[in-house]
Amino acid sequence: MLNIEEIKREKPYVESALTLYSKLRDFRSACLAEKGRFRARKEAFEFVLQAFSSTSHVPFEALSFLATEMLEEGIDPTQDPKSVWTLSFYHDEIGEEEKKRMLFILSRPFFLWLERRQDSFWEGGRCPVCKAEASLGRITGDNRKRLICTVCEFEGPFYRIGCPHCLNRDSRQIEILLDEEEVRLELCSSCKTYLKVFTEEHSARYEDPFLIDIITLPLDMVGQGRGFVRRSPNALGLGRLL
Repeated sequence: MLNIEEIKREKPYVESALTLYSKLRDFRSACLAEKGRFRARKEAFEFVLQAFSSTSHVPFEALSFLATEMLEEGIDPTQDPKSVWTLSFYHDEIGEEEKKRMLFILSRPFFLWLERRQDSFWEGGRCPVCKAEASLGRITGDNRKRLICTVCEFEGPFYRIGCPHCLNRDSRQIEILLDEEEVRLELCSSCKTYLKVFTEEHSARYEDPFLIDIITLPLDMVGQGRGFVRRSPNALGLGRLL
């Protein structure tokens, strides 16, 4: 497995994204270690903010107001993680897009704490756990496709050929676009959605599907530059790049 510093040397064009992802991976690990511990929403949210503060080196005092805002707005991420995305607040140094990204990142521990069943099929192309749409998949050694949720990290089977957004299964309407490592975009001409797909070889090399997603940001830019849409953000909260 390559570490992130090695990957930065190999792929300097995504160095800043990898630096941020490294911090978010530490944040994820800290939160996963506490899965099942919290019942009260205030306690859970304050822990998440503390974990984010310590791994991203943002002072907790600069974030603690979010817990107060959450309580005042009646938001309970322990029951509905998506409710974090609706949190409204004003900050003169944070733009709207940056707010959305921050709230997505802060919501992810609550998605990771959701209960899940093993190997459920992605019915209708949506995650069986959190109902997010697909944007990432992998091809197994026996040539099957599995979709990976970039919101809650659930992985499960899907049709080998087909668009998870519009469910088009006509291979003539799905164009394949490859990068230099043969990570590919499956571009659906029916609904203008793309799915990023990697193989078992990539899994063995990087051992982290969300890291592969970050490394291949240039593929997203190419797909979006051609007018195709990514339906769920990556681990950095980025969906639209152009």
